[in-house]
Amino acid sequence: MNVYVATRNAVKVQAVDAVFREVFPRAELTVRAVPVGASLPEQPIGAEVVEGAIARARAAAERGNRDFGVGIEAGVVQLPGSDRWFNTQVCAILDREERLSLGFSSGFEPPRTVVESVLHRDEMREVLRARYELGEEEANRGLIYQLSAGRVDRLELAKDAVTMALLPQLERISRPRCN
Repeated sequence: MNVYVATRNAVKVQAVDAVFREVFPRAELTVRAVPVGASLPEQPIGAEVVEGAIARARAAAERGNRDFGVGIEAGVVQLPGSDRWFNTQVCAILDREERLSLGFSSGFEPPRTVVESVLHRDEMREVLRARYELGEEEANRGLIYQLSAGRVDRLELAKDAVTMALLPQLERISRPRCN
């Protein structure tokens, strides 16, 4: 099974690899990062988060001989009808027949000052480095890692989004059964 992920981010590739290996334990699996191709905002906001995930999945799906094209995008989205913003990850998966499925990670409410910086198009990683005085490696673990005191990291959120996006694909392949 060939799975292409449109990203340069190792965490996203790790998440896709971990979830696909868990869901398809007997498959001969290759998970590969491929160029994004599409011009995407560095820090997506609102609908751009979903649009970015879909654009990434389409870029990955353009590769030949793939079973799935995957795109993952993270950003802040506004809760409809409120002034509250949530940080979430979105995964889009395209199968061989170009059927699209989407999944979301858990969402959490970032500090208002972080949201304001992001809404001004400051990149989250740079906001984290400045606000929490982090090095590059710590900043790459994400805001969730800082807010949860290390209990949750970006990899876990990405895996959640991939798992949720894969559910409709599994329904098409065969009905999964709980033990």
